[in-house]
Amino acid sequence: MNHLEVLQEVEARGLRLTVAGADLRLQGPQQRMDPELVSRIRAVKAELVSHLSAADPAEREPADRADPEPAGYPLTLLQRAFLIGRGDSVEMGNVASHIYHEIDGCWDIPRLERALRTVIARHGALRTRFTPGGRQVEEPAAAIRVGVLDLRGEPEA
Repeated sequence: MNHLEVLQEVEARGLRLTVAGADLRLQGPQQRMDPELVSRIRAVKAELVSHLSAADPAEREPADRADPEPAGYPLTLLQRAFLIGRGDSVEMGNVASHIYHEIDGCWDIPRLERALRTVIARHGALRTRFTPGGRQVEEPAAAIRVGVLDLRGEPEA
């Protein structure tokens, strides 16, 4: 299998392969990646890096994540308003848009975390961050942990 066939397979699976310096980044839903695909990518890595490096520079992944403005998409007007409202540049700022809801019950936390990881791996919007310059950048992965505060056995006060 040559590098173009591997690239076609990556795209057919709804994944994205980008170059970051001399490395490759495979992005997309985790369940669409498997060891065989990764092995095929590794077998033609040099050709893929060369091919993707020759592509349009705007479509390449920045080699250094510390870049002040990585590739991404501009914010919508509503996203920009939420972002500005979180800062202290407006009179009634320093407020994030949020919802709080308590649900009583017995939870299987590891199962909930697995479900959240599955949903987040599938939907890139849930892994999106905003840059200081006002762009939204989809991260390849996000760490998920449900915080638990177990107060059983503690005094009521």
